[in-house]
Amino acid sequence: MSYSRRDTHAILWFAALPGMNELRNRVCSGSVCGLVGLCVLVLLVPSVNYQVFSGLPLSNAPEYLFGVAVLPLVVHRGLRQVFARFLRVSRFLAPGLWTAAGLALVLKVALFASGDYRGLQACYASPLAPPPAGRCEVSYENPWSRFGVTRIDDRVDFGPGDWNLSFLNSLRFNIYPWVPGNRLRDRLR
Repeated sequence: MSYSRRDTHAILWFAALPGMNELRNRVCSGSVCGLVGLCVLVLLVPSVNYQVFSGLPLSNAPEYLFGVAVLPLVVHRGLRQVFARFLRVSRFLAPGLWTAAGLALVLKVALFASGDYRGLQACYASPLAPPPAGRCEVSYENPWSRFGVTRIDDRVDFGPGDWNLSFLNSLRFNIYPWVPGNRLRDRLR
């Protein structure tokens, strides 16, 4: 993308407006915001399903706890300033955190690209209404539709409370007796 001389003057004029420098510093400045952003990426970027931080969707306690710990740093400027002071205390802490977070992100992306998984590829479909796209229902547990399946189950041992059939919240499964052509509710069991 190239900028014309006119675009460059407009950008410089906007950046020179009174208060823009203070606004940029107030929103986020320095390496602290970069480190916090990198931590958010480590939390959210998807990876294989057998890691503790497997990315979106956040589905285990360590991911939630890490998110709860990082979220205040994302939204509160004062906490970022305290965190910046804390990082300045130790000469090796900030580079160590940058290295650890960067390495974790690279490893997550590499594992995701490898296509590895642990468990059984489960393709759920209902005979009542076909899936809107593909042969399997779409699920929140597999938002990237990896392997073209609904989700990857770690075991086939379902009890009354762990079926996790979130796709049944679709409007396709709203069955009303007054709509002609709908199946009778008592015959769906």
